[in-house]
Amino acid sequence: MALQATAQPTSKVIIFSNNQMPFYLFINDIVQNEEPAKRVIATNIKTEYSAMRILFEGDLPEEFVQSNIYTPLGETVTYQIKRNYMGKFTLQYVGTGPNDGSADPTDLNSYADFIAKGTSSSTKSPTHSTTRVYTPPSVLEKKKNLTTDERYFKALSLIEEGGKEVVQAKELLEGILDEDPTYGKAHYSLAKLYEGPYKEPKKARDNYKLALEASPTYPDTYCDYAAFLAQDSEYAEAQSLLDKALDIQGTNKSRIYRQYGILHELQQQYDLALEHFQKAVQFAMTDAEVQLANDGLKRCEKKRDILAPAPTE
Repeated sequence: MALQATAQPTSKVIIFSNNQMPFYLFINDIVQNEEPAKRVIATNIKTEYSAMRILFEGDLPEEFVQSNIYTPLGETVTYQIKRNYMGKFTLQYVGTGPNDGSADPTDLNSYADFIAKGTSSSTKSPTHSTTRVYTPPSVLEKKKNLTTDERYFKALSLIEEGGKEVVQAKELLEGILDEDPTYGKAHYSLAKLYEGPYKEPKKARDNYKLALEASPTYPDTYCDYAAFLAQDSEYAEAQSLLDKALDIQGTNKSRIYRQYGILHELQQQYDLALEHFQKAVQFAMTDAEVQLANDGLKRCEKKRDILAPAPTE
């Protein structure tokens, strides 16, 4: 009897432009729409974490890059693009639904239409009631049926907002870990908060370690923890993390090689640093990544020239 092949699950991503600017969407370096649009649906995504790039059309084209977004296999996930209080683009999680077409708002023209259709239960098709949409923060505690992933992405949205919203984000992350200490992404995001605005390096280190133990395939942890260790001159352990990161599916290789470059730069190994910054350029898929790697090249060349020993007569 011939064995029947099992179809591998894929994910679908729906992205709305909250500012109504048309855009091109790139997922894992593949353009998803032939013409710029205010809503783009990407299908047949085969990775749980995907690199995203958005290029807005207009008199002054703008680019927005998110190194890794969550694209759960077998589901449809929806995001909206908006600007935070500092005017920077952010990607806000809206909700998830089954990848069977029921959560695919192909007949909708705006994010507002999607919210209206996804939250209505009396007049719309029952298939749309499976789409889970976030409640406003003011009533978040009253709603008890949010999934762990929904609360996590709400926390990320609050972090992007910045300011006092970071406090609520930290509380959400801690609540997730109270219920499930093995939720690695929450440990990672807490580590970033402790390293950044909270300035508590010991707690940052502890959460980076817990994130690696709980979610060893989550790519962002490796680069950020390596950068953290490098700043404390723990170069060997930082390099070990970067070595492991190269073998993980979905990692941004340009970012990894750029971090290798910084690691050697901190040790004044400028030739090795230049070699890795060149590799970062080679694997770069956005103008921003090319610019960051090129900045590293110029910086290390300048340092090498300034610090080179004077020739002996």
